Amino acid sequence: MAKRYINKRTGKYVPSIAIERRSHAEMVMRDTERELKRKNPTEKKYGARSRFLEKYKVEGYEKAKKAINEGFEKEIYGDVILKKWIEEDEAQK
Repeated sequence: MAKRYINKRTGKYVPSIAIERRSHAEMVMRDTERELKRKNPTEKKYGARSRFLEKYKVEGYEKAKKAINEGFEKEIYGDVILKKWIEEDEAQK
């Protein structure tokens, strides 16, 4: 089976029907997956916020704050951000 052929009407090389169908099916599947992800969003499981909240519940505020800012030269996640995360987490419950 040829991968390309010359279209009689346009006189240009075009992909074969099988390749066209396969690429169309892949495009439809990609669009379907994108729609499903958009309709059913998932929470990040291992983001900075979730790590902080897990440590906060177990070890307390100061240790969790120190752990989340550990890899940076200066404090990235300050009190304002962290307390906002705690308030939002409590409001979800």
